[in-house]
Amino acid sequence: QFERERYALLRSYYGLLHSLVHSDLIGVLTDGANAPHVEAALRLLLQGCTEGPDLQLQRQCFLILHRLVEEWCGGGPAAVPGFGVFALQQILPVCFGALSAPHFNLGNAAALQLLDTIVALQKGMLALPELAQQLVPYLRDTHLPSLGCAPAFCAHYVALLTEGEPRQLRDFLQQQMTPARP
Repeated sequence: QFERERYALLRSYYGLLHSLVHSDLIGVLTDGANAPHVEAALRLLLQGCTEGPDLQLQRQCFLILHRLVEEWCGGGPAAVPGFGVFALQQILPVCFGALSAPHFNLGNAAALQLLDTIVALQKGMLALPELAQQLVPYLRDTHLPSLGCAPAFCAHYVALLTEGEPRQLRDFLQQQMTPARP
């Protein structure tokens, strides 16, 4: 009972955040009265990105983060100082954490949608000049090696991210997560 109520509350909360960031009301989050609550909201969003089993809810959290990255890491008037570092050190890791969660199953259509959303977020990060020059070296030299990835894998991943189409990166990730058949 408690878990069901908790998920219903989280679903509503994420729905509210999604509405704010996709209705040009993102400034409400950084308004002086609400600014003290942004850190807690971000923490819940990061948790929602990896906590299952509701893959659609996870996808919604990634969509919210994608919009925040676009607004707060871009060079426009809504830019939030230091959010680029947060995006690299906090958001990027949950992209990989979601894919390695035990409930993530590529046989589920919602998992494929989530994978597409994660790829779009990373491509979106790369499209922002303020973030792009830090993203590639961070991924290649720090984050992927911290996950135990070989240098060749890191180089290939970064090449697909920077030069490939989103579907190529998605297909590569799918291939890496699909167990080899005997």
